[in-house]
Amino acid sequence: MSTSLVTKFSEKCVKATNNQINAELNAGYVYHALSIYFSRHDVALPNVAAFFKRSSVEEQEHAGKLIDYLNQRGGQVVLSDIQAPKITNVSLLQAFEKALVLEKDVHKKLIALRELSDKEGEYHFTAYLEEDFLTEQIRAEHDLVSFITTIKRMGTGLGEVLFDRELAAK
Repeated sequence: MSTSLVTKFSEKCVKATNNQINAELNAGYVYHALSIYFSRHDVALPNVAAFFKRSSVEEQEHAGKLIDYLNQRGGQVVLSDIQAPKITNVSLLQAFEKALVLEKDVHKKLIALRELSDKEGEYHFTAYLEEDFLTEQIRAEHDLVSFITTIKRMGTGLGEVLFDRELAAK
């Protein structure tokens, strides 16, 4: 009798899940750098900084959930190097556009992971991704698009300060 505690998890899914974990950690790292940037005394948009800090924590939590799932299924977690983001003299609009690009990339990878899990017969994992990740991903992208629209309408200077205050209310 086998003493294995888990049903074998598809090796293709293990590899793709590790890639997703690293994508989530990378996004979290970029958000953390944006939070630090907007916290600077010469940028001084504290609510934008807090938004990006929350976003960083959220991405780390996503990675943590995938790590936990992979461990429960008997897969081996393989972390990759994360390149330091270069965040210098970025406008508010550029920061949110960068965040949207990151979220779209994470979303694209999640869709590919979901499709692979379905193809590999990993139906529980498919449901888990749909329930715990994909719905939230759509909400995050919607929010970012709305923020970008608002930032464009408000403009730079005082508009950025007003946006920062508006963000505090959300």
